[in-house]
Amino acid sequence: MLKNYQVGIWCKRAAWIQLVLHLVYMIIQFSLVLVGRISPLSSAELWSEVQILISTASTTLFDFFILYAAGVAVEHLVPSIPSVRTDEDDEDEMSD
Repeated sequence: MLKNYQVGIWCKRAAWIQLVLHLVYMIIQFSLVLVGRISPLSSAELWSEVQILISTASTTLFDFFILYAAGVAVEHLVPSIPSVRTDEDDEDEMSD
């Protein structure tokens, strides 16, 4: 279990990690298409690749915004819930 309600922070971190990983994936995919060809891409082939990249980018952005919004929502909603104190928390405060 995450301590101190860090779920919101981790949702936002996961959103950024997911965004970076998908960008790297798109760059690798596009570079493999360009490197694997001997002749230059025709305009139809290039347009086809651009459409694939746009569809992947839109899905990536949607996932990013959903995860980030979930993180923001959790950060704003969780502090309003009273925390449950345990005996271990009391012992930690006494030792400080």
